[in-house]
Amino acid sequence: MSIFNKIFEGSKRKGIFKKKGDYSVLTDNYVPASLPTYGQGLENFVTADYPMNNPEIIETGYHEVEEYLSGVIATCDSHSTGSECDPYIDAKMDHVIAGHEAAAANNENQIVRIRSARTMRKEALDRKINPREEKIAKLQSEIEPLEELRSHFQIHIGKSAISIGLPITVIAMLVDAAVNYSFLQTVLLSNATLLLITVICMSVMSDGSMWALGTFLSRRKEKFTSKPLFWIICVGLASMFLLSVAASVMIRWGSMDATYGTINAAGEFVGKESYSLAEYGVTLATAFVTTATGLLSFAFSLDENAFLVSIRERKKKELARCLAEIDPLLNERALLENAPDPKEWDERKRAAAERQIEAVRLGLKLHCRKLMAEGVNDPDFTERMTESGEALLRKGTSSDISKMPATTIIKKAA
Repeated sequence: MSIFNKIFEGSKRKGIFKKKGDYSVLTDNYVPASLPTYGQGLENFVTADYPMNNPEIIETGYHEVEEYLSGVIATCDSHSTGSECDPYIDAKMDHVIAGHEAAAANNENQIVRIRSARTMRKEALDRKINPREEKIAKLQSEIEPLEELRSHFQIHIGKSAISIGLPITVIAMLVDAAVNYSFLQTVLLSNATLLLITVICMSVMSDGSMWALGTFLSRRKEKFTSKPLFWIICVGLASMFLLSVAASVMIRWGSMDATYGTINAAGEFVGKESYSLAEYGVTLATAFVTTATGLLSFAFSLDENAFLVSIRERKKKELARCLAEIDPLLNERALLENAPDPKEWDERKRAAAERQIEAVRLGLKLHCRKLMAEGVNDPDFTERMTESGEALLRKGTSSDISKMPATTIIKKAA
């Protein structure tokens, strides 16, 4: 394949992208495929390199010219001027220049597409980042005043914190049920089902209601219900507790005759009508067990700090999740903002390719003069070819091709 066919073929590939080192390069096959817009390394996309920056193509050009002009070179003798092959080389290089212009036009299109894709991606990232940044700032401001708070009645098992109010309430309900059972048994001796239901209800009314009241009051700053309904529920729970206390006193006081009664010689139960101070003391003490267990449940359940600490920990987890989500987005946006400009990349590559075009033009002409000198094999002719080559070099270095547009190169070649 000739140098000119290779130049026209360019960087043709099956897909739209190819990898060049650490960069993703767009080729001329850009329809109907499109640039990615979501997190596929847009900061690494650059335009395709120019064919004349490929050393293999340049080397092929020398071999091709040597073969193409071998017949012309064979006709040269000591009377030749050395410029016999120059028109052929200039004509061929016009095709190279045209291919270079086509590659430049294609790269301009690629630059627009790369910049557009980067802009779209940055806008998409901003739409994801901005609300997360606002949420992070809000969470940090909410967590800061709660940092010094410590819960009063919590135990920590691993990473979990458990309030001791509920286990204490369960224990209190068991104690309350055990104490009430013996007194209620004397009243409800013939109805076991009602006895069980009454014992459970009294435990719930005294201990469960106070646990619920303590929990509600601990969370009064959380607006999970309307204020009037909140206070109605609190008054109802307190009333349940007071009712259980009153019922406990009434049960114990009213069942004293059955509790402290005896069985006579005839096997009949005889209720006691007068009581000692010790019996009054036992009755009063057991009557207020319900009160004591209820107050214990309330005391260990009322922990406002525990609720605020749980809010703080929940917000910290949410903050950590937001930070984990925003970090890759921020990193990608920073990469896009600091990515090299594809236009600057292309301008430097284009300048290098234009230098290569002029260097190849001069190199091919010098190469032909070298072949002529070898063919004639005359010292004087060799010296004239050297002087002719030096003149070509002086003419080539008198103007910097990298500062000229391709159209100027064509005019210069003509």
